[in-house]
Amino acid sequence: MTDPDQLRLRRVLGIIGNPQGQHILDLACRIGVFSTALAQAGAHVLGVEGRQENLDQAPASNARYIVGDVRKLPSDLGPFDWALCLGILYHLTAAEALELLAALRGMTSRVIVDTHISNGPETVTVGSHEYAGYTYPEPKSLWASLDSDPSWWFSIESLNDVFGRTGWISYQVHGSAYPMEPTDRVWFTLEAA
Repeated sequence: MTDPDQLRLRRVLGIIGNPQGQHILDLACRIGVFSTALAQAGAHVLGVEGRQENLDQAPASNARYIVGDVRKLPSDLGPFDWALCLGILYHLTAAEALELLAALRGMTSRVIVDTHISNGPETVTVGSHEYAGYTYPEPKSLWASLDSDPSWWFSIESLNDVFGRTGWISYQVHGSAYPMEPTDRVWFTLEAA
């Protein structure tokens, strides 16, 4: 586990407390860094990752994994005590982000979101609502979007609006997870409205 991942894990544990016995959904879990650590701490973890080649690198643990697209989660997943949405929203389009957050309402009552934000000059309309932010061209890599190119980085105000429209109460977790974390990366704890 890299130093930034250890510090992010410390942030997650600081939010959820003791994971022993908790059911946790880890979305876009990449190589299972957080899933593995939480399972070793006694949580029941399901990691969802869109690329088998990433899961092939996951360490052996009690975490369960499925290959799947977070934009098409089966409706029978859950219930979970927590969902981790770490580093995924900014790899989706605005519409996909809203759909994911709405879908999570049927699976859990608490979500941790770690995402980039933008105060860019652009706007996008989803349904009848306009959101400010920035169109971001996705790089081609195993840690980028599966196929949402370009993706959308919401402004913090628009993201708070999105949380409310999808049934969540948002609490911003202030401060970076580690000293060199980009200043445009923000953590939120969402609870059911």
